[in-house]
Order: sequence, then C-alpha cells, then structure tokens
Amino acid sequence: MVAFGFKTAALAALFAQATAFLDARETNTQYVLENDLLHVAVSKSNGQMVEVVLDGEDLLGPVSGNTGKGPYVDCSCVPSGFWTPGGSNSKRFELYKGVDGTGTAYGGVMMEDRYAETNQTIAQWWFLREGETGLHLFTRVAYYNEARPFLRGLGELRTLFRPNTPLWTHLSGSDGNWAPIPSREAYSNAITVQDATTYLGNTTDDAYVQQYSDYFTKYTFTEAWRDHDVHGEYADGSTSSDGSTYGAWLVHNTRETYYGGPLHADLIVDGIVYNYMVSGHYGAPTPNITHGFDRIWGPQYYHFNKGGPDTTLAELRADAAQYADPEWNAEFYDSIAEHVPHYAPSSKRTTFKATIELPEGAERPIAVLSENGQDFQLNVFDQDSLQYWADIDPATGAVEIPRVREGTYRLTVYADGIFGWFIQDDVEVSKSGEEARQFRWEPESAGREVWRIGVPDKSAGEYKHGYAPDTSTPLQPEQYRIYWAKWDFPTDFPGGVVFTVGESDEAEDFNYVHWSVFFGYANFLRPEPYYENVNNWTIRFDLGAEDLRDASTGTLTVQFAGVKTANGNNKWAELPDEPYSNLPYTVALNGKDVETWVIPRLRSGSCGVRSGVICQNFDHKFEFPAGELKEGTNEFVLSLPFNATNKETALLPGTTYVQYDALRIPDYRFIAPFTVTDPKAKMELSKMLSSGFTLSSILQSEGAVDRTVEYLLGWLGKYSETKQPMKLDLFLRYTAFDLLGDVVFSKSFGFIREGRDIGGAIATATASSFTVVFGYYRRLRNVFLMNPLTTWLQILPTGQLFNTAMETAMQQYPDRLTLRNIQAQATNFMAAGSETTATALQAFIYFMIRHPKALARVHEEMEFALRNGLCRTRVVTYADAQKLPYLQACIKEALRFHNPVSMPLPRVAPQGGVTIGDRTFPAGTILSISTWVVHLSKEIWGPDAREFNPERWFRTGAAVLEKKYFIPFGAGYASCPGHHLAKMELSKILATVVRDYEIRQVDPNQEWKCKGYMTIVARSCPVYVEKRNIDI
Repeated sequence: MVAFGFKTAALAALFAQATAFLDARETNTQYVLENDLLHVAVSKSNGQMVEVVLDGEDLLGPVSGNTGKGPYVDCSCVPSGFWTPGGSNSKRFELYKGVDGTGTAYGGVMMEDRYAETNQTIAQWWFLREGETGLHLFTRVAYYNEARPFLRGLGELRTLFRPNTPLWTHLSGSDGNWAPIPSREAYSNAITVQDATTYLGNTTDDAYVQQYSDYFTKYTFTEAWRDHDVHGEYADGSTSSDGSTYGAWLVHNTRETYYGGPLHADLIVDGIVYNYMVSGHYGAPTPNITHGFDRIWGPQYYHFNKGGPDTTLAELRADAAQYADPEWNAEFYDSIAEHVPHYAPSSKRTTFKATIELPEGAERPIAVLSENGQDFQLNVFDQDSLQYWADIDPATGAVEIPRVREGTYRLTVYADGIFGWFIQDDVEVSKSGEEARQFRWEPESAGREVWRIGVPDKSAGEYKHGYAPDTSTPLQPEQYRIYWAKWDFPTDFPGGVVFTVGESDEAEDFNYVHWSVFFGYANFLRPEPYYENVNNWTIRFDLGAEDLRDASTGTLTVQFAGVKTANGNNKWAELPDEPYSNLPYTVALNGKDVETWVIPRLRSGSCGVRSGVICQNFDHKFEFPAGELKEGTNEFVLSLPFNATNKETALLPGTTYVQYDALRIPDYRFIAPFTVTDPKAKMELSKMLSSGFTLSSILQSEGAVDRTVEYLLGWLGKYSETKQPMKLDLFLRYTAFDLLGDVVFSKSFGFIREGRDIGGAIATATASSFTVVFGYYRRLRNVFLMNPLTTWLQILPTGQLFNTAMETAMQQYPDRLTLRNIQAQATNFMAAGSETTATALQAFIYFMIRHPKALARVHEEMEFALRNGLCRTRVVTYADAQKLPYLQACIKEALRFHNPVSMPLPRVAPQGGVTIGDRTFPAGTILSISTWVVHLSKEIWGPDAREFNPERWFRTGAAVLEKKYFIPFGAGYASCPGHHLAKMELSKILATVVRDYEIRQVDPNQEWKCKGYMTIVARSCPVYVEKRNIDI
C-alpha cells in the first residue's frame, strides 16, 4: 500500500466531511448513481457511461462519437472485428441498491447486450459506494452456440475512460513515467512514422516535445503488470473551472482475472485511460471463444480525485494507489457477489502461505499461482484460469498471497540474478490447508560460472537503449520507450556487436535488440535497410589451461526476453507464405556450428518495435563438446538468418529479431555423480550427464537405434529359420549395450553385430554388483574404480568394461574425454542403463508369453495399426509405437511388476529434518524407499497389485497413480537421466518384435528365475522364435 503525504491526507479528510449519501435511480433516459461528491450516469440509448462529474467538475465532456464516454466496454470478439455493446435493441439493464456487510450503502447498474448473429453476450457492471469517489467494475463475456462451437479468438476486451474535454493535461503510466498530453496543434502537424507512432518534432513549443520526446506512441505508456498499481490522467488546474487539480485513475486492486502473469505488459493510457483485460499486445495469447465460454473479469476500480491548485500529479496518484490492494473492500465484494455471476466471495477464498528455500543470490523473488500445467505466460486455455502473485521475502523465503480462490494451481518462482524458474504443478489451495507450504528451488547450476552477460531478470533493459534514460529531454524517459528507429544500429555498432567478456559493458556494447536486418520501411530516419554486420553477433572470451582441465560438455544458456518471428503478434496462425514463421537461431563456437534452434512461433510478439523489453520469456541451452573450446580466446557467434523478413499489413518494420534477457556458460568440468551426496550438486551433475538424453536429442539418434535393432532382427530371423533354441536374454543384452555405445559414444561396441560378448566385457559388467556397494561408499569407489592402474591390471573385473568404453570414445573424440570421464560415464551409463533396459525387455517378453490373452490383444492392436498405415517400417518408429496404447500399457505393467532396479531410492533429510507419518527424522538422515514395495503395494494398486494385469492402466484414476507411484526410472533429482532413451528403446524394439515374431519357451513349465545385482537379472530362459506372417 502506498503511503500518501500531508496534502493527500488533507484531501481525504476534506472528502470525509461530506454528508453520507448514496442514490441509485432510473430516469427516462439514464441510470444514475451518485453520492456526495461523484455523479455518474449510464445512457439507456447506447448502454455506456456518459456522465462522470466530480464535485461539480465534468470529467468527460460532451459525447462525440466514441469520446466523452466511459468507463465503457468494447471488444474484438465478433466475426467482423470490434463490437461496442449497448447499441442493440436486445440490451437490458438492472439497477441495484443496497447496504454491504460494513453498513455502507451502494448502488449499481448492469448493462447486458447480445450480438444476435452469433448469440454472444457481454455484460458490464458499475458500482458506486457511499463515501467513495470511484467505480467498481465487472465485465462478463458469454457464448452459447452449439451450431457454431468455435467462434473466434477473444482478441481484445477492455473498458475505456475516454474523455472529450481540455481538462486533462498529463498522462501518468507509473511513478517514473509521465508526460504532458500532446496538444491538438502538435497532432495536426504530426507525421506518421509507424503504425500508432507519430513524429511531433515539428511543433517545437509543445510541452510534450519539450519535456519528453519528439515521438509519441501509445506503447510508450506501457507497463508490466508485476508491480503496476495505478495509471491515469491528471489535470494540473490550468483548465479546470476553479483551478483545482483532478485525477482519473485505473487501479489494479485485483489482477486475478487478467492473463499472462506478472510478465504481461499492456497499454494503459494515451489520452484514454485503459483497462485491458485481454489483448494480444506484445504477443500475449488470448482465449478462444467456444460454446460454453462464460467468464467474469474484475473487480477493477476507476478512481477519481480532486486536489487543490498546488496538489501534484504524484500526490493524486498516491491517493489512488492506496486502493491497489486485493483485500481492500473485500466485504463489499462479498455483498454484491449475488449480482455478479461466477465471482467468488471470501467463503471460497483463502490466503496461500509458503516458505521457499531460494538459491543464493536471488533478488526480488516472486511467487506466482496460475493455471495448472501451463506456463503462466500462456494461461488462457482454461476459461476459469486465475492468477495471483506476491513478492517473496528474500531473507526468510516467506510469501503470502491473500484472497486466492480455492483450487489447483501451478506455482512458479523466479528471481533477479537466477537463471531459470522453479515450477511446481498440482499445488492445492484450500481453506483446509492454510498452513504454510514448504518448497525448495534447486537452481539450474549449483557450481561456478565461466561467464555471464546481462542480468537474468526477464527483461532486456540492462542493454544499450534499454532502461538507460534519454537525457535529451528534462523528463528523461527510458530509452526503450521511444520510437526504435531513433536508436540507429549502424551508428551505434558500425562493426556489428562484438562483445568481449571481462572488457565490454552490457549497457554500451550489447544492443537491446538483435535485428536480422535494420529495416528501412517504417524507419523515419533511415529509409533504406541496412544489412552489414547486423544479424551475426560475436562474443569473445578467454580460457586458461585450468579452465579446460577435466572439461566434458559445455552449455551456452540463452534466456530470451522476447522474439519476433514472421508471425508478429499472431502467434497461433499458420502462415505458409512466411518462411520465418518459426525462426532459425544458430550458435557457432570457434567457427563450427553448435546448433540451429528453431524458435517456435508461439513465442512470437512485436516487442522492441513496440517499445518493449519484457515480452514472452523463454530459454534454450546450446550444448557442445567442451573439446571444442581452446586455451586462449574463444568465440561464439549468435546468428539470425540474413535479412529474415515478413510481410506486414500495417506500417511496421518487417524484420525478425530477438531480445536477450541473459546469457551464460556454467562450469562444464566433469565430476562423477555417484561420488556426490549434496542434492544441489548432484542435480547439477545429473543435468550435465543428461545433456545428450533429452527427448529431442534422443529422437535425433533414432536412426542409429534402428541400425542396432536391425542386427537383433537379423539374429531373430536366423533362429526362426534354424528352429534352434535361442538365449534371447543374451541377445537383448548385446542390443542394449550397443544402443548405449551408439547414443553415448556415436559408435556401437559390436556385440549384437557379432552375436557374442567381445572380450567378456558384458560378463564382467554382470558383476557390477560393486555399484550397489561403491555407490554408497565413496572412498572405496575412488580407490578401486577411479584408479586407472587397478582397471588396467584387472584387479576388478570391470577393467574390460572401462577399456571397451575408453577405446571407442577415444577413437571418436581424442581431445574431448579424459580417463576419468570415460570411467565415470562407463559406470553410470553402461553398468546402469544397459542392464536395466535388457532386463525390462526380457520382462515384457516373459510376461507376454505367460499371459497369452494380453499378447493376443497386442497382436490385434498391431494388426489394426498396420491396416491404418502405421508400424510399416523395418523397425517401428517411436512415433508409431506411441500410438499403440495397449502395448504401452503392457510395457508399463512389466516395469511395475518386475522393476529392473533392486536398489532403493535414497534421499537425505534436508535442514530442519522431515516428518513422515508420525515420525520425524533429523537433518542428514538417509531415507530410502524400495521401488518393488511401492509397485506391489495393495494399498496403492488395489487387491490385484501382485498380479500382471495391463488393464489397470485403463482404469479411472490410473493417470494419478502413474504420476505419484509409478517410479521405474526413479524420481526427483536422482531420477534416471536416460529415461527417454529407455522408453524409446522399449517401445521400438518390443513393437517390432511382437509384430514380426512369435516367441515361446523351450520348456513351457520353466519359471523365470532372477538374481539381484545392481539390477534384477534373469537367468537363461531359452526360447523358440517363429516368424509371423505379416505383410509390411
């Protein structure tokens, strides 16, 4: 809440002396609400507010077209475009008069109009209370039309206070951004330089030009919602009837029904005082209007105030800002909830309380509750979507968010200075759970950084022409607010952007916009496009020998504060004629391309050219072999396509561009994760190891997987022809090992090709029961496994395992991997990943043999898929295998019923300890759960938990059980980094095998017997293989 000074307090005291009075009445032409100081009227003819009079002063002026009105509602929501409700014969009104829970009288008017062509309605409420000089507004949009289930997107929804009077002299966007309103003369001499942007510099004596800028655009007065409290217009007394000052303000007393969260920015004032409830500005998503859409926005509060001749803009603004509090007037809103459909009274709200353990260095931390399962920047998919946020105390991590409607939310936390986000879905908020929740934000990197550029604060404001003031005028607005072409890129960067880490300054040497081309169209100052040294930016940095020691995988993290692809603000549209609808962005290191990442159009928005530095925030991690780095000077080149343009329908520059939040390289030196016990460090190391195991990376390796699987199919075919018993377990292990060799080291070990265990490497890996012991006893593991002499001399049987991995990897990457890297990676990926995958493959086949009805259903599903053109490649594609739901259910059931891993899942109790049930364990206690116990629990899975039953995955509630209790790949920070690879291998191999072959045991009565190492390994169970008669 903003404290207001002596003059504002005196003003409030003066208003309070008036006699209490409230009237709500209907006349022949109007609905009137008035109290001692404020009189407002809604016209029956147009359904709009046409009179706002404060203490005798007319704040609107005469009606003329769409001016002299407000607050009134309009929308971009009908097939033809915009609609201003209130003009049809189908409109109706309601008049309210009552006393709220505090004993204060109130009156209200509701206007509802129907757009007959589509049967959509908009309703607008205005409420006035006794003793207040402001209006409480609610807006409703409803659409019920089964014949046309999808109408269109709700492009804009807004209320407008749109005066037609010379009373108003100044615009106020925020405490630090205000200006005189340009004069009529300035507008009459203006030159349009861009859509909604004019050059006013021809009128040199205009107050706006003299004090603020030569350029005017409504986008200059845009604010991000996070800390925004109030905006409006100010009358300095020079044009009022008695020399008094006045203010007209839109107060953000609540923000729950807006979209986009605290990073959303929008238009607020330009001579009109806006309340933008929905818009696509800056690429913000908007909801679809579909049959059954019915949503209420509000409450919002338009406040009107009056001061003496010397009362400043800041003082009247502070008077309005005191109401920017969601708890203000709660009892009043409870009392009128009966009149406003879908508004939730206090009985359905509570205070969300939490304590969040923040990363070190977190500044201005904030907690956001929003639509569950969605990025809060895109929270438009659920028509009941709500959003709330509050600052977190950085010292204690405590946060409270009042008046949250009960429900299930996503919790997002971010902070200045910290890369990434903390995200937690399924956060239940209810009155029954008002105790403070506990969360821990594990940062993306717990180690040191090699370097960073910029401040991760979700904005591009720290760079050149961002937040720096324009010192050419007295009011010194931030430079990014001014027309973009004023900041001439060729003049600022004649040689392009070349940034040297440790020497260059972000505020001078890194531009706030990375253009593909510096455009000429819509460029008033440089009408010809400029291409040279624009689209490629260079970052130089030095590394010493120590920096490169034990280097493994490097990562360049790029956080974007905005991007404009060829889609502009129209992020959802398919634009086949625009080649840069999705925008390629390339990173090269020392002359070699690292990756070309295609930025999806759903993140697009006109940002920099619309005076923006905070738009859609997202990031990407560009991973590269650390061997590509060198001692001395290294160089990244960040590239947009040369002259990547689009066709604009308005006067706007048709160039693509990105805007950076921050960039960094974290420490890329490798440490074996089995030796790490600290959860933060372990999570960071797991991320380093899993860099090649993201789903996108795995899918890029699908061709290599197919080549290995084809060798397995060859052996199956051979045994089918000879009708000899096959030790399928061995061939599955050969396959699993070679798949890891292909994916991890880009070369197969040759086991499945040869059909044998080369050098006994796999046999020694079977003895990897060492992992169970040494995984917990770090010193023993370092002595025996990390000593190359012991492995070379074969003191431990894993020597051949390491040597096989090292020989392959060193042939491929002689300058990338040290011996320690090879050993650690071989231990983690081969000893763990290969055996677990092989065991899972065996488990599926064994249980299919033992459950012929389930196998018959799998065959039926496969035959249906084949008839519909799926699964017809030599090795079934991962995409096709995912479309076989019963097969996937059988895979999950095999993993549940026979989890390959015997080890428990250990966790260390955090600081303060942890309570489980009725027992409390002190900090540092190692706690474990057995996957087998969880997976076979009748309390969780029901009375048939210890039976193989794929049908369970189609029962009601199966998705919840899967999310909470199905943990074949672990959970949390210690989960398996290769789970995407494992799922792809299982899906592709098993779909192909069940399609092509019948498998039966040599001895149908032989039970499957297993032995526990690190994994639960099945002993030999020979089978016969027979080719199925399938035409593919």
